[in-house]
Amino acid sequence: MSRRKSTSKQPQIKDSIANGTLRGFRMEVDSCREVLLEGSCALKEYEDEKIVICCAKTDITFSGIDLSIDDLSNDQLRISGRLSGISFH
Repeated sequence: MSRRKSTSKQPQIKDSIANGTLRGFRMEVDSCREVLLEGSCALKEYEDEKIVICCAKTDITFSGIDLSIDDLSNDQLRISGRLSGISFH
C-alpha cells in the first residue's frame, strides 16, 4: 500500500513564499563560542548569562557565561560568549 502526499497546501505555501509572508531564520553555531542568526528576529531579553531572541514566532533562549551581542543589524544578529545551552519554545 502506498500513500500519496497531499498537495492541497503546496500552492498556498508557494504563494506565501512569493508574497514574503512565510518568514524563517537561519542559525549557525560555531564551536559553542558564537552564534549567527539571520532572518527576521527580535531581541526580547538580554543579560550576561541569558539572551532571548524571537525568530519566526519561536523564542530561542541562549544560556552561558559572558554572553554579548556583537553584531546587530536588520537581518543579522551575532551572539558570542561561552554558550552552554540553546532552547526553543
